[in-house]
Amino acid sequence: MMNKQPNSSIYNQFIGGFKFYELRLQNQSTYNLFTIIAFIVILFSIPSTICAETSVSGDIRQNTTWTLEGSPYIVTGDITVASLDYSYHSDPDSVRLTIEPGVQIRFNPGTGLIVGIGFHSIAGYYGALSVQGTAESPVAFTSNAESPAPGDWKGIYFRNETHDAATLLEHCVVEYGGHTQNANIYFANANPVINNSTIRFSSSDGIYLSNSSPAIDNNTITNNSNYGISGNIYSAGFITDNTLSDNGQAAINIHPSAAGRVSGNSGSGNGQDLIRVYGGELRANSTWVKQELPFGITGDITVSSWDFSDHSNPCSVTLTIEPGVQIRFNPGTGLIVGITFHSNAGYYGALSAQGTAD
Repeated sequence: MMNKQPNSSIYNQFIGGFKFYELRLQNQSTYNLFTIIAFIVILFSIPSTICAETSVSGDIRQNTTWTLEGSPYIVTGDITVASLDYSYHSDPDSVRLTIEPGVQIRFNPGTGLIVGIGFHSIAGYYGALSVQGTAESPVAFTSNAESPAPGDWKGIYFRNETHDAATLLEHCVVEYGGHTQNANIYFANANPVINNSTIRFSSSDGIYLSNSSPAIDNNTITNNSNYGISGNIYSAGFITDNTLSDNGQAAINIHPSAAGRVSGNSGSGNGQDLIRVYGGELRANSTWVKQELPFGITGDITVSSWDFSDHSNPCSVTLTIEPGVQIRFNPGTGLIVGITFHSNAGYYGALSAQGTAD
């Protein structure tokens, strides 16, 4: 009597560290069916690594998180982050947009990201932007154009109604902005923190400060058409340990009152490899420290106190210049100490520059 052959047999083997069981069928149609079923099971058991694409525009009026799963985010119209209810500047109550590491935000032409909405001189609709990427997974704010170019999108605009304490840009790349706002990042009466980020390819300034004093630390600011960092006469940001290179104008452009808050910066390949200090009055004590970039003076600087005092008992403001500092004056410019007011009184200033033999 002949032995009947089994319809199937099961073998096991290891492939890529996983144990697979192979079902061998003698019947071809059954074999084909099992092959299809096995393929479907394997296909749906593999974790998906393909991210979705999310279109966004309009107002964000409640706490929101943009996740890696939803990336890239395509901005089709201006995004404004602000609370539904106004709060006082002394005690802001904000809505926060949080962006996870590795997320890409791609802006259509002429669009931008705005934080805060103005309401009153003492109150507003507050917003906050919390972006904490990592060195391995930075967050990217970039153009959605097929061939990106400087000025494709507006940039990030921080209004006075930015909740500074709740706002942070860390390990970000901000690029190809400058449309309308003339900077990749524009601070208007806002003072948040930006560090360990790359700011590049703006059609104007990399970062612009308007009546603002943010902390700008340890960033790479490069290939912007105008200044790397620039500020108006009422701005005095803490600008420290940044690398500024290949910007169209000077690396940094600031008022004399802001020069004492600039330290540890370096760079090369800029239109001018220096900290450009435009003319103005220095009305508070200030210390200028040695760093790789020299100070370049483009207009007269006057050092004097806000209040006049008697010649017999002067009350002055002092500009201190540390050893090794280089100050380069444009033709026709100078440094003036004190302002005459009266035969018995004046606005006093002082200059303390103590170098060393070395």
